[in-house]
Amino acid sequence: MLSAHRDRSKILAFPCSYDGLSSRLIEEAGFPMLFLSGFAVASSHGLPDTGYIAMAEMCDKIQETVRVSTLPVMVDGDTGYGSPMNVKRTVEAFAAAGAAGVMIEDQTWPKRCGHTEGKSVVSRGEAYARIRAACDARNEGRDIFILARTDALIHGWDEAMARAHKFKEIGADAVFIEALPDRESMRRAVAELDMPMLANIIEGGMTENLAARELGEMGFAAVAYPWTLVASRLKATREALEGLKRSILEGGPPPMILGYDEVCEGVGFGKFKLFILIYKGDPLDYSEYRHTALYFHFPSSRSIMHIVGCPGLFRYVNNIDTDPSVMGSLAKVIPVTEIPTDIGEESISQTVARTPIRNGRLDLDWNCQNWVGDALARLVERGWISADQRGVAIDKMADACLEAGDD
Repeated sequence: MLSAHRDRSKILAFPCSYDGLSSRLIEEAGFPMLFLSGFAVASSHGLPDTGYIAMAEMCDKIQETVRVSTLPVMVDGDTGYGSPMNVKRTVEAFAAAGAAGVMIEDQTWPKRCGHTEGKSVVSRGEAYARIRAACDARNEGRDIFILARTDALIHGWDEAMARAHKFKEIGADAVFIEALPDRESMRRAVAELDMPMLANIIEGGMTENLAARELGEMGFAAVAYPWTLVASRLKATREALEGLKRSILEGGPPPMILGYDEVCEGVGFGKFKLFILIYKGDPLDYSEYRHTALYFHFPSSRSIMHIVGCPGLFRYVNNIDTDPSVMGSLAKVIPVTEIPTDIGEESISQTVARTPIRNGRLDLDWNCQNWVGDALARLVERGWISADQRGVAIDKMADACLEAGDD
């Protein structure tokens, strides 16, 4: 966020999540970070964002998220759940749970969604004490980013800016002024504060729905989307339930929303199966030699490139006259996808022909299936295949290897 503040060609844009699955999907979609929003988390409990969710429940959500995602996690700390001492404890607890950042606001308790009617804010003194307590927790050794939020725009521009300036003076890493109405007020706030600022885009909410690129050009360092996944879940679930009810009443089969393999991959079965293979041991332990590797077929040159991760055997190319799927030397071929035709053999080899290094030495504890999974991940990073394609391929590879191991 600090880097984006210094470069207006950049902006951190990220959705808000509410549980482990939504957080993992955000990472798979390629976003750089995620925000555990109070609104979204409350919705996952079937509740509105009106102060129902407590600190312990948010800590549970943080731990649930960091177990399945490697992204930095910003967390909505609401009002800090009490006095400034409670704020300090909240920041410490969130950091211990794995949060990379925390947002603390100046609403009264019970707080509510910043785009709804009836909200109010505490006095300046209490607001400043909350942010000071949060910064103290950070300064005492907690590795956590402090985002200070004010909802004081309900009392006018001057009040909101006075609080934001004081938050900056106290030591907040970034500031968020809730419910700025339009691009003019947004541009003015960025110019007057001259510090990292967060924008908050709620589809159809009080703030003008501007593009992330325009917000970055204005000077915003980050933009969050707290309603997007909640709205999509509401819409998709209602439509699925209506479709199921209709099929029951009309005597038809249930609606096919996603294929069986897609659902299994979506909830993580492919990764689980890969772990089984990794911890089962190297296939060389089998009575019959079995090996898993990546093959790249180049029809134009009538060649197939076999890439493995073993030391000293990184790649070799064979000329072939037939499609690799019918090569007799391959017991099972799992098609993944076509990659762009302008990607050459050398580029592919440099991307995936690597062996992990541990403590300065080649990591020989990895087996070949582990390496294939990691190599496919590098292809995803380059944009040559999708995360879904990697997941389906790993799932099928795991099934094939487990079946072979049972022979």
